[in-house]
Amino acid sequence: EMTVSNYSIPTPEQTQGWVDSAPKGFLFHIKLLGLFAFGQIEAVSLPPAARALLPESPSQVQLADLSSEVLDAVWGAWHR
Repeated sequence: EMTVSNYSIPTPEQTQGWVDSAPKGFLFHIKLLGLFAFGQIEAVSLPPAARALLPESPSQVQLADLSSEVLDAVWGAWHR
């Protein structure tokens, strides 16, 4: 079970490192980003493209308060 993804979106290099270090056939359980699981997250945990779209620099962001443009940037980073 990978809980690191609760706090920020792992980079492709990080996830490849996990794959490379795991035994063949190992099944990962990747948790959903906390923003979507809990409705909030620290702003610094958002991908840079999403942070750049925020109108201010809050310490925490609430899912319900984010524009569709910011959410698209977060989903884009999650699905790369």
